[in-house]
Amino acid sequence: MLALNIGIIFSALGSAVVLAYTRETVSTIPRIGFGSSLTAPEEEQTLEGVDIEPALNFLLVGVDSIGNLPPDHPLRFTRDLTTLTDTMIVLRVEPETGDAHAISIPRDLWVPIAEPVGYESKINGALALGGQVGRETLVTTVQDFLQIPIHRYLEVDFNGFLGLVREIGGVEVFVEFPLRDPKAQFLVEQTGCVTLTPDQALGYVRSRTLEALVDGGWRVIDGRGDLGRIDRQQDFLVVALKQAFQAGLTNPSTLKGIIDNVVTQEYLTLDDVTTPNDLVDLAQEFSSFDADELNRLTLPVVLDTVGEASVVRLVEGEAQDELAIFRGESDTSRAFRIVIRNGNGEGGLAQQVQFALEVHGFRVQDTSNADNFLYERTIVRHDPSQVDSAIELERWLAAGAIIESRADDAGRPVEIIVGADWDGVLNEPRALATPTEVPVATPSTTSSDQVSGQPVPTAAPTPTPSPTPIPAATIRGCG
Repeated sequence: MLALNIGIIFSALGSAVVLAYTRETVSTIPRIGFGSSLTAPEEEQTLEGVDIEPALNFLLVGVDSIGNLPPDHPLRFTRDLTTLTDTMIVLRVEPETGDAHAISIPRDLWVPIAEPVGYESKINGALALGGQVGRETLVTTVQDFLQIPIHRYLEVDFNGFLGLVREIGGVEVFVEFPLRDPKAQFLVEQTGCVTLTPDQALGYVRSRTLEALVDGGWRVIDGRGDLGRIDRQQDFLVVALKQAFQAGLTNPSTLKGIIDNVVTQEYLTLDDVTTPNDLVDLAQEFSSFDADELNRLTLPVVLDTVGEASVVRLVEGEAQDELAIFRGESDTSRAFRIVIRNGNGEGGLAQQVQFALEVHGFRVQDTSNADNFLYERTIVRHDPSQVDSAIELERWLAAGAIIESRADDAGRPVEIIVGADWDGVLNEPRALATPTEVPVATPSTTSSDQVSGQPVPTAAPTPTPSPTPIPAATIRGCG
């Protein structure tokens, strides 16, 4: 949703007049101060006489605020004035290579919310603090939990999205079956190539339980909630971007309509660090960018419940390769989260361990006391998907550790309980042990088969009837 705004505002600008007009108008976007919450990007470098712009991570936030909607809009009768994050995308742009990556953050992701909250909750609740405090808390929470820097912030509300789709004349998509989601106020009764209205487009990207009319009855074709919605948002993003450029966004009148009716209407909010020149320079760097080249990623998560609330938890061991892209790293071996528990009672031990590990690039999320101080051996506990992470951590511990696997992937950090055998952290890790060869089991045979040497006859498999085709849960562009 937000990347669509960026793609349009940053589209190829056709003349010096349009450039000047854009600079002047972008300067009117409402700004919000972030203090020290945002991470400063790396310094610009010069290589062989060529200036190399640093990579930037934008936190793009779509909020479900109804404050700017018309008085008679249906959403005003179904939502209150509380502002939550409806969509979160981290967009990384790398001017040096022309690459762009976008990773979606589920709004139901269970995380430790940064101060002043200081307790665990769904990540979309951080913004509910309101104003500058809410936005700073959201940025800090994303940075602390995912361990990725956020350099810039851009926010859009419902009316900004509606106005944007309106200015590009709607979005044309192919619809295989009639689709609906009553809760999201989404209904498309036509099939074939259909131009979604602004309200239909908003309903589609907000849908959490999508239904299709198949054989005369409505059936759920995607009940994955937030995870299904992320897939639809990313597909819609690419379709809309391609059509927006094809519709002539380099046309000054089209661009002027977007600027006048979206940018200047206080539907967008930008950080106070980014300047109009920054945006225009970035636009020129990516003026020929093809929406199909956007690398779309989603955080690996598992479903869970906290009390009566449905949440998702990060699968730590599977997320590091994706997150490394947004850290600008190639080595992900020590990028996982760690919590340290003092299990032997020595004063300040957990903080000492934290410092020793962070010197070598490990990422410590929290320190505290263990359930008791009677641990003789240090223990490293991990989820099933974090085996490699646990082994990597143990290799750096001078006295080694007992490695224990927890029952399931619950999205928790790797845990180290520091026992009485603690002897510090090595300057270099121990070499990996050679894995034990495990013989491959062969199918067993009966004694008569062994005597005869004949193969065991097998019955032909019973054909399984083909299931009724399920309509696709995402839409695609026409043509």
